[in-house]
Parts: sequence; structure tokens; C-alpha cells
Amino acid sequence: MIDLHSEIMNLPCEPDTSNHAERLAFKRGHKQARHAAADLVAAHEAEDGGEGCDAAVAAIQFALADDDGMTFLRLWNEGEFDVIRREWPDAPDEVFIGADPLYKPA
Repeated sequence: MIDLHSEIMNLPCEPDTSNHAERLAFKRGHKQARHAAADLVAAHEAEDGGEGCDAAVAAIQFALADDDGMTFLRLWNEGEFDVIRREWPDAPDEVFIGADPLYKPA
């Protein structure tokens, strides 16, 4: 089984600017996003006793493999499922099941 907390906390931070202030802001935002994602996993596991958090696990696993995974997770956490469907049409149904109250299987 994947250790999602470790995977999230070890996501690489690669600022795409040489401007020192921008690099620091990028790193700060990256750190905040990692911690928010790890907290999200912990909250879902605590809420479900470690069971039934399949949508969160699927969302995080999908985000780890995507170049814009942090944006995906932020939108997922905010319940912006229509945006996710539009921007990530390849996202698996598992990221919606149990998380999106309007989800209907195809």
C-alpha cells in the first residue's frame, strides 16, 4: 500500500523562475499545498477510520502522476468537480465516487 503522507510530503519543488522573491513565494506555496494535501488525507482517514476514503486516495494518486497535481487537489478539495471534469477528462471515476454528491456512474 502506498504511504500517501510520505509521497505528498516528498513532492519535489521546482520553481520556474530565477527571481529570488518569486522562488521564495513559490516554495512557501508548495509547502502549504503539501501540508494541506497531507491534512486532507489524514482527515479523510480519521473520518472513515481508514476505510472508505477511496476517492481521496484516488485523487491524490492521480495528482501525484499529473504535472499540475496541486491545482487538481486544490480544486478537488474545494468540490470543483465540474472544473476537474473539464480540465482533467482523463481523471478516473474513483476520484468522484463518494466525494461528488452529484456523481452519477456512466
